[in-house]
Amino acid sequence: MNIEVVTPEIALKEVTGWLDKKRVMGKEREKKQDEIDVMVDAVVNGILSIDEAGIITHKLLFPVEDKDGNIAIDTLSYRLRIDTATINQKLQGVKMDMSMISAYGAALTGRLIGEVNKLDTQDSKILRTIATFFM
Repeated sequence: MNIEVVTPEIALKEVTGWLDKKRVMGKEREKKQDEIDVMVDAVVNGILSIDEAGIITHKLLFPVEDKDGNIAIDTLSYRLRIDTATINQKLQGVKMDMSMISAYGAALTGRLIGEVNKLDTQDSKILRTIATFFM
């Protein structure tokens, strides 16, 4: 997917608008510039889109299939805001390692941790990138 769907300038504006809606401060933006770059690149290539309400839609590069080979998940939608209770519910029994990021991703998308863990590494990288802004 190396076809530009939007220009890098428009993609940066969309990601910056999302960061503004999330109220991500300047210092945090500086520290997370690599993550911002990943998000901008994903928007440019049509993998991510951000609507007016700040909901991010992630068109999976590699859709998750069920045991019969049918597509079970082809997109994820990430909330703009999430409360601590929802995060804590997903974190119960989770070790403080990569599983923690899966738990955040599950909370943000409303999916089960097991579903999030089935993502291809490329799609998982995007999920991790978005999740870092909630940690």
